[in-house]
Amino acid sequence: MRRRRSELPDAVRSRLEAGARVLGSTDLAGGGGVVVTTVGLLTWGEEGVEVDRPWSEVDAAGWDSEAGTIIVTWVDGAPATSLDVGEGTGVRELAYTIKERVDHSLVVLETVSLPGGGHLRGAVRRNADGSLFSQVTISGVRRPPADVQERAAALEERVRAAVGLD
Repeated sequence: MRRRRSELPDAVRSRLEAGARVLGSTDLAGGGGVVVTTVGLLTWGEEGVEVDRPWSEVDAAGWDSEAGTIIVTWVDGAPATSLDVGEGTGVRELAYTIKERVDHSLVVLETVSLPGGGHLRGAVRRNADGSLFSQVTISGVRRPPADVQERAAALEERVRAAVGLD
């Protein structure tokens, strides 16, 4: 399921960052396609590019082999992206490539439960250029505790210290 850069549609090829290697790609069942690069995930349809995001913005990705879909969730809470990849040759390899890229972007991850439900998630992530940065996200909370900012700051301090970031 690997295409050469030159085989991608012009609108897609022009969006790829210089130096980004194409690791895999496939057509989507509803039209368009997906390409996995060393930098990020890009999808396109009839209207052009639909998703163009770096791996550091991916919260998680899961493959449902029975349904033939890969679901990508985002750290910013944007609606999940469902990729209808079907069951063709190379789909398993594409799913594993996506998983490897997400795993590669995560250096340290710690999740903290909050009183009343919900979680804080602190991570140190790797950009495509290898530089590190931290993220703290909150999920599943209707009303965060009054000290959520302090909890988030302490979590961020811990994950940054784990890799030697100031």
